[in-house]
Amino acid sequence: MCPGMALAHLTLINLLYRFDWKLPEGMEIEDVDLEESYGLVSP
Repeated sequence: MCPGMALAHLTLINLLYRFDWKLPEGMEIEDVDLEESYGLVSP
């Protein structure tokens, strides 16, 4: 296992924890599209 993997995981957790999760002005929760789309990441 890569020794840097634990550091990368910790960094990602800290970024997600400190991010301000708000919708843009005028946008409602119903406006968020949660449909999956297939592209480069899911060939």
